[in-house]
Amino acid sequence: MARFNLYRLSLQEQNELLDRLFVAITSLSSFEEVKNFFKDLLNPQEAAMLARRLKIAEMLLDGETYDEISRKLKVSHATVAKIHHWVNSERGGYKVAVKNLSRLDERKSIKGIKAKKALGPGWERVKKIYPAFDLESVKDTVDIVKDYVRQRKRKKSLKVK
Repeated sequence: MARFNLYRLSLQEQNELLDRLFVAITSLSSFEEVKNFFKDLLNPQEAAMLARRLKIAEMLLDGETYDEISRKLKVSHATVAKIHHWVNSERGGYKVAVKNLSRLDERKSIKGIKAKKALGPGWERVKKIYPAFDLESVKDTVDIVKDYVRQRKRKKSLKVK
């Protein structure tokens, strides 16, 4: 394949090409569509390179050192430094992406718990989900509401029609 020289295009043409790519990506509506698009767009090495950059950004934002990242992901310090520069750039794209990923990871773990039905219905489930919740006061409130409902039903049944 012939080499592509980005700088042979005017800045306007570069921006138009990139905007078209970004619009194409955002127009995809499902995970499968995005996955298939990137499999068609990138070779496995390019995809792995981009995924590794994202992982480096996550690790940097988690406070890991260059040495730890370099050792775990088998990348050079120069690569980590380059990603560190981009993470701290004004655009903030990496920070937004990592933040969104961590939110999705949290949701996924909650869904995983729900899917496994590790927490059945009832007070035990509430205790695990809301550990700071004062269950005794809630139980008292529930008992009061139940008593009130019973009294209302009794009053209605005693009324002469």
